[in-house]
Amino acid sequence: MDNISSDTPALPHSQGAGAADLEQFLLHGKGEIRQLLADIAEHGDLVTLYFGGSNDFLLTSVIAVGTEWVILDYGSREEVNRRLLASTRLVFATSRDKIKVQWNSTRIWRVTHVGRPAFCIALPESLLRLQRREYYRLPTPAAKPLSCRVPAHNGHAKYFDFSIADISLGGIALGGPVRDAGLEIGTSFEDCQIELPEIGTLVASITVANIYQLALRNGATTTRCGCRFVDLRGKMLIQLQRYINHLERERYERMARLA
Repeated sequence: MDNISSDTPALPHSQGAGAADLEQFLLHGKGEIRQLLADIAEHGDLVTLYFGGSNDFLLTSVIAVGTEWVILDYGSREEVNRRLLASTRLVFATSRDKIKVQWNSTRIWRVTHVGRPAFCIALPESLLRLQRREYYRLPTPAAKPLSCRVPAHNGHAKYFDFSIADISLGGIALGGPVRDAGLEIGTSFEDCQIELPEIGTLVASITVANIYQLALRNGATTTRCGCRFVDLRGKMLIQLQRYINHLERERYERMARLA
């Protein structure tokens, strides 16, 4: 490795980032992966690195990309760095030109890059790339259901509670009193509240994108409302990313147990 020194032997291949239903959004070619990561490095895009428990994350950035490795900025807090270096479950999430980019790794090293400490991982074998309109929606777990509190537009109630059927970085699907709450296509609602388990309260504005009828297994029908998040950013976006990565991690672990 040019300008890199480490006691670590040759880097092993990292674990694949996706599952079968995400295949259409995965990059597998090493050349394409290197080019996209180099583009992220060139533009200085922030990368959120999730590791260990659901509450552990670090903001970093890609600073160099080699044939088989990726170098990232070192953290400012040594305690966090030590926990990260001991972790074997790593999820990297960023965006480039409004496209979500995500990849996984199973090991990270401390190295020296151009005379300064840095992190090093193996070049990922696959990389997930989702445009906003393609954000993959995850069903919410039945054991820990999510709900969304929507402020009322009428004077008869202060708010309405909806169940959340699925969630993504782009939006949510709601079930509940659609007609009573005045949810119509194109209407927007500010200060909606979603309690994310072990993470905190997500406060967001939503716009109704579609309303449709869904047939249930017992033959009955229910009304679902698809909503887009409006200008979600900063702390709220990070909270949502943490929750979604937690769901994805649990999903991959269930699949691994069944394999």
